[in-house]
Amino acid sequence: MSEPNPLTSAVKVAGEAFVAPGSSLILDGKIGPGALHLVGGLAAKALIGPIGLFLVAANSYSESVTQKGLIAHAKGVGQDVANATDGDPNT
Repeated sequence: MSEPNPLTSAVKVAGEAFVAPGSSLILDGKIGPGALHLVGGLAAKALIGPIGLFLVAANSYSESVTQKGLIAHAKGVGQDVANATDGDPNT
């Protein structure tokens, strides 16, 4: 994967923060996933408040920049930890 352009990244972050969740995906041309993040973000805000909106926006940005959502990143960290300890929880 090539290095992200800082200006593009800044526009994507601003879109997620000040416009709507899914903005960065829509800027990438991924209209369907962007629209799902928009609807999901509004639903999350209604159900659990601003933290829900923030998490959906963060997931959208993550998918836009790394092609992996937050859950995929969390799973990767868990696997890295398991590999580092070679399955031994005492190390």
